[in-house]
Amino acid sequence: MGFFDRILLFISMITLLLISLGTLLLALGLISLDFLGTSISHLYGRLDAGIVALFFLLSCIRLLFIALGPRGRAARSIVSRNEMGEIKISFAALENLIKKSVREVKEVRETSTKVFPLPGGVKVRLRAVVSPKNNIPAISREIQEVVGARVKEIMGIDLEEVEVFIENIAEEAGSAKIQ
Repeated sequence: MGFFDRILLFISMITLLLISLGTLLLALGLISLDFLGTSISHLYGRLDAGIVALFFLLSCIRLLFIALGPRGRAARSIVSRNEMGEIKISFAALENLIKKSVREVKEVRETSTKVFPLPGGVKVRLRAVVSPKNNIPAISREIQEVVGARVKEIMGIDLEEVEVFIENIAEEAGSAKIQ
């Protein structure tokens, strides 16, 4: 859930709280029904009240789509079938395998991984910090080859794309000066 969605949720919850409080006060007889009728009659034909109501209606519809949408468990796993049944592999398991595979490339010092579902398969985005004095395009190709081969070997998944982003060049060990 993004920042904008959290703001919508907060505003909707505050509004629901106020409506609930008003209903409770009305049910307990602490607010006069005449006052409520007079207050509602002031809203008739007011464009600004209609815009606010439309905003809340659209916000509620959006939050319902987020809550009930397809971004649940099915979107966070890879599902395949064979003659024995269904096999599900979570994206977390795939990300961990990829991180372990990248450790085989000795020039890589640090890495982070993100897996994205695509219509035809899976896309992997890697961010890496590599050792200095190495050919970065060669390291990137090696990372792509190692990750693709390891994922195919262990999980039986062909990756659609392996995107490598060299985030930084690490300092050489022992190059720090002590003063």
